[in-house]
Amino acid sequence: MWARQVVSFKPALTWNRSGIDLAPSLTVGINDERNHKRPKLMIAIVSILLLLAAVALPGLWVKRVLKKYSEPADRYREQGTGAELARHLLDSFDLQKVAVEITPDGDHYDPQAKAVRLTQDKYDGCSLTAITVAAHEVGHAIQDSRDESLFANRARLARVAATAQKDRKSVV
Repeated sequence: MWARQVVSFKPALTWNRSGIDLAPSLTVGINDERNHKRPKLMIAIVSILLLLAAVALPGLWVKRVLKKYSEPADRYREQGTGAELARHLLDSFDLQKVAVEITPDGDHYDPQAKAVRLTQDKYDGCSLTAITVAAHEVGHAIQDSRDESLFANRARLARVAATAQKDRKSVV
């Protein structure tokens, strides 16, 4: 493929024996197909970086906030633990059949087992983080009891993600 020749005229800074001179210069260069693809590649790279930032940064921020408010660990000791709050909220919404359990697998609501599952630190914890996470998971149980379509979509996505993660672990 023949390359196109490009001629451009622009001022340039040059050096001569008498010093620096600002003089116009004539530039002749080769403009091939690779130069036309560079802007598209740059846009693609910037778009991917922005997408990654939009996905990763909120999660990092949430982790930071939860860690920050996990201390003091006994902030709400008089009011009760995360598990006690979860049970109270579930009972308030007539969801006595939903269990509150300890799990090592991370805080979540299991719609099949009808159980709010909290990690040990949230289950027995009295920090702002513990009660906030417990209330959040109870919110999922309430959504499930009302048959909300957004919750059903979320549950479907969670099942797909859990299956994919199990498959990934079996490969490694």
